[in-house]
Amino acid sequence: MTDDRRLAAWVESMARGEIRAYMRARRAFLKTASTRHLRELRGAARRLRSLFDDFGDLVPARRQKALARLLSTIAQATEIAGVRRILRKRADDRDEDLVTPMLRVLRQQERHWLRYAERAAAHLRYRA
Repeated sequence: MTDDRRLAAWVESMARGEIRAYMRARRAFLKTASTRHLRELRGAARRLRSLFDDFGDLVPARRQKALARLLSTIAQATEIAGVRRILRKRADDRDEDLVTPMLRVLRQQERHWLRYAERAAAHLRYRA
């Protein structure tokens, strides 16, 4: 087998593995849209994007853009969840009147971005 063929086979094998990992994370997230599953989806999508960046000529540009949009949506949801978690941990009883409404708004925004991520993930499928 020539070096070019071995390299192509290796890239194809890597792509299949990363696509399978993405699809598993996607299924788990679509089944239960939790922040834990969102983090797993984010990791799988980032690894897939990295592979696409290296071997982008193998994937249509519209698929790469859709993956970038999904990652942007996931970033919004995870950032809001992180801010909410930090605020909840740092606040004490004296701050409750001020913090409670802020936590409520952050939770609404987090839910919004989780739903948006669900829709984006539902439409972005790959075949291994």
